Formats: sequence, C-alpha cells, structure tokens
Amino acid sequence: MKPIIALGLMLTAAGCAFIGQSPSPQFYILPYLSVPAPAAPVLETIGLAPIRLPRYLDRPQIVTVNKGGQVQLSELHRWAEPLEAGFSRALAESLTARLPGKAFAPLPSALTVTRILEIQVEDFRVEPARCVLTVTWYLRRSTQTLNSQRQTVDVPVPGEDHTAFVAAMSHAVDALAEDIARQLK
Repeated sequence: MKPIIALGLMLTAAGCAFIGQSPSPQFYILPYLSVPAPAAPVLETIGLAPIRLPRYLDRPQIVTVNKGGQVQLSELHRWAEPLEAGFSRALAESLTARLPGKAFAPLPSALTVTRILEIQVEDFRVEPARCVLTVTWYLRRSTQTLNSQRQTVDVPVPGEDHTAFVAAMSHAVDALAEDIARQLK
C-alpha cells in the first residue's frame, strides 16, 4: 500500500509542477494616442452614445482574423476592460484633443449635451499585416440626423505579436477620430 501512496504523491507533485509552468494571460487596454489639447474652456459638450460592436468582438479575448476569414480568439491575450468601453474612452480622448472647446461625454451623462455622436462598428479586425476598422457614425441633435458617414480605416500592423495588434487597433481608432474631427469642425 505504501508504494501506491508514494506513487500518488509523486504524480501529484509532478502535476503541480506542470501546472505551475503554464503561461499566464496578458491583459491590454486600447490606449489613446493624441497629444492633449491646450486647456480651453468647454464651449460644447457632445454626448458619445455607447459604441456598438459586432458580436464577434464582444468578448474578453483579443480577436484576430486569418486570410481565409477564420476568427481566432486568444485565451492568453485579453482585454483588461470591455472593448466597447476602451474604444469609447480612446475615441473620446482623441476627439477632445483634436477639438479644443469641445468635450465628449459618454452617455448617459449628467452633463447637458448639445449633440450626440453614435458609432456603429461594422468591422474591426486584425489580420496579417493590417488592421481594418469600418464604422458608420451619426451626429444627431435630438431626433434630427445632422451628419452621417460610413468610413473605413486601414492601418499597418507593426509586428506579429499581440502588442503590435493592440497598437494597430489604437492607431485605427485615432485615425477615425481624426476623420470625425474634420467633419465636426
């Protein structure tokens, strides 16, 4: 009986050693890249409606797409916050940096907003060597649509690891903010 107990203890120890060597997940946020604008009084607050993402992106794993269109979820590379929240934060910061005198407040907000910016993300994928972001955005005042655009941003991916993927995604959001800011000026 003692050899069986000893063998069981050895197998348990070996299993624990193996488990201890498994890689731990890495967590990322979608950083904003724009340089903050000089302090200016806020003349207008624009509400930023919750970003609507495709369902394949509404998950904690970072999603990539291969050339054949196969979606790959990384269990070891995850968002530290919901992608919708990170996208909204990065976009608001980027727009605020580009449009002095305007502030962007996530909705619902206690602030009085004069217009509302709605973003529907249709595609946001990282594939080999490029990141593609396609959105339709609407600028509304009450129920009246003041402007709407469908835009695609295509940026290069500076590497083949998840840090490069997140950097490319951040550049795509920043480029979108630049395009929207031009329309809002």
